[in-house]
Amino acid sequence: MGIDYLLGRSSGVAPDLFFWSVAVLFVAVIIGVAVWKERVGVLWVLAVPAIEVSILGAMTIGLLIVPFALLLVLSASLLTVHRYAEDR
Repeated sequence: MGIDYLLGRSSGVAPDLFFWSVAVLFVAVIIGVAVWKERVGVLWVLAVPAIEVSILGAMTIGLLIVPFALLLVLSASLLTVHRYAEDR
């Protein structure tokens, strides 16, 4: 569906699906770099909107974002705990 949208051969929900796929991929790359470099603030800044999108879009795209958002909150929480435990 995404390649058809890029080639201009589709309509309907293809633009929406393509946008969300690219957006989630882009955010996932940012999250990967933030975890690798242990940037807790970046993770929390991305976790809060991800949860909000999951809740506000519960009837549409939100159910697909829930696993992504929960894993993001989990990784931010664990990295925060690790940082505080390391300081002691």
